[in-house]
Amino acid sequence: TTTPQMNSFNALILTMSSSHFISLCLLFILTIASIAHATSPPTSSSPYALSLQRALFHQRQMVLKASKLRNAVPPYTTKWIDVPIDHFSFPQKAQTFHLRYLLNDQYFSGNDAPIFFYTGNEGSIEDFYNNSGVVFEWAKKFNGLIVFCEHRYYGKSKVEENKNLQWLTSEQALVDYTYCIKDVRRQYKKAGKLIAFGGSLGGMQAFQFRLKYPAWVAGAIAASAPVLSFQDHVDPYAFMKIVSDDFKDEGEFCSDAFRRGFQLIDEYANHGKYKELSSIYRTCSPLSSAADARKLKQLVNNGAVYMAMLDYATATEFLEPLPAWPVKVTCSKINKTLSDRSGEEKYLYAHVDALQVYFNTSGTATCFDIGQPGNSADNDLGYLLWSFQACSEMIMPFGSNGKTDMFYSEPWDLNAYVEYCRQEFKVEPQPYQYIERYMPQDVKSYSNVFFSNGRLDPWRSGGVFSTENPTVIPHLIKDGAHHADLRSTTDSDPASIKEARRLEEEVIAKWLAE
Repeated sequence: TTTPQMNSFNALILTMSSSHFISLCLLFILTIASIAHATSPPTSSSPYALSLQRALFHQRQMVLKASKLRNAVPPYTTKWIDVPIDHFSFPQKAQTFHLRYLLNDQYFSGNDAPIFFYTGNEGSIEDFYNNSGVVFEWAKKFNGLIVFCEHRYYGKSKVEENKNLQWLTSEQALVDYTYCIKDVRRQYKKAGKLIAFGGSLGGMQAFQFRLKYPAWVAGAIAASAPVLSFQDHVDPYAFMKIVSDDFKDEGEFCSDAFRRGFQLIDEYANHGKYKELSSIYRTCSPLSSAADARKLKQLVNNGAVYMAMLDYATATEFLEPLPAWPVKVTCSKINKTLSDRSGEEKYLYAHVDALQVYFNTSGTATCFDIGQPGNSADNDLGYLLWSFQACSEMIMPFGSNGKTDMFYSEPWDLNAYVEYCRQEFKVEPQPYQYIERYMPQDVKSYSNVFFSNGRLDPWRSGGVFSTENPTVIPHLIKDGAHHADLRSTTDSDPASIKEARRLEEEVIAKWLAE
């Protein structure tokens, strides 16, 4: 028998959800020092998709961790509570774990002032606290209390040292949040209504929390929440098409250059021209096989996807800085390269332009690492947790075809995905479970949710854009990337992001007045 190989785009969900981006999406430490790391190494028994999962997972978390340098927010107080490990059984002596939440009460006035409650993501909660500056603006306006509750298993909220993942589910996490809220209300007895909010996976959880626990939640702001990104509800190729369209918006030459570059990598590899590829792409170690050429393509793919997700109007600190509007910057460099160089190899140099922007804006990297040894316990833990969720209940279809997008053919194969998950985690994946449990057929059966999605964000492929329910409000942000509306307000924010925040503030006021 052979192990089905999951392709690189099928594996995107195992790494980003999330969001969030910044939620995505989605996870632990990737160190970029003098060289640009694209992946963590695959194990001998695992498909290459695992290394891509780790790469995208790590990149997103490093953006979150480093962005706090630029987006300074008020300090928090760390709180801990004991929460049952399993909320859906009835043991005489329930086992518990320590759940962490962060609290800021500097704006809280009492007198029924609201609680702004962040529903945790797939990572350490302080990273999302540091990258959700708009909530402090809301709290100041509404005299509110700020609470960020960590998702079980992630960050420091470990369950039995995370040795058993059977309780790592969205439904268990939602009940955790009720325990967190009870603890907050015990301390702040004059607190009023609660507004849930979150980005990417956190946005999905905010929506789920309002849906399942409406008596606890007055309303939910669900930013970049791909709640429809599931089997039979999303086009598997839409995500990569949106990435490509972002680059195409700067000129068709830009997306065409990416596509032709990927084709050329295959052509060079077929002719054994690994030395030439190594030289052009300045890889840290010589390429010598078709597998190396595939890793090179995935390196370029990673950079393109994340520049689309992080296509913000302000620079993002990523150890080395990512410039404002990175897609525009990349295409400008590619345009110059295509004008200055002749011959087909100019399209390979266009790829190098993209790598320079995403992995080496400062110019200090001397080479690009397509994936050499370098793991840590945190890396393995983060990869394991999100991969488990993506193999159990968060199964989101992804693929590319090289026609409607600027990449290469990697068809979505649900059967191969399911078989891989069975082998890796000994679980039976449930590709339809999320929709069955959280997406009512009658949209009028839930209320008070604001779904925001950025036009530039590829995760909008699974977003909500229409509804017959006037209390469920979808909003598309013309110049928005991955939950850009949750970031701190800056002078350079596009008008469309300012408008989204105005609408969010307006609907929050409405919910609080009801």
